[in-house]
Amino acid sequence: MQCGFTPSAKKIWESYTEDVRAWLLNNVWCSHCREISAMDAVFGKIESGLLMLRGRCTRCGGNVVRVTGTPKARFLFYKFLVNRKIKDLLEAHTPKFP
Repeated sequence: MQCGFTPSAKKIWESYTEDVRAWLLNNVWCSHCREISAMDAVFGKIESGLLMLRGRCTRCGGNVVRVTGTPKARFLFYKFLVNRKIKDLLEAHTPKFP
């Protein structure tokens, strides 16, 4: 399998364990096959704070993409979820006045 990564993407990619990397590469949705497949000829780069893996479906050769969060993106998403949960809890327990 031929792979290429930008330096920042490579740093993120190498932070994942081998089993996580294998899972990411072997569980991609192919819109051509219309089912889960594996990808090869992978190129990775950071786009909008996310690690984008682009490659070919091993079944049909069509283009596939796998998006995974960088640690910063995962932190920001987690922070968003926590803030949303706090807001929902406050709204649920705040008395409504006419």
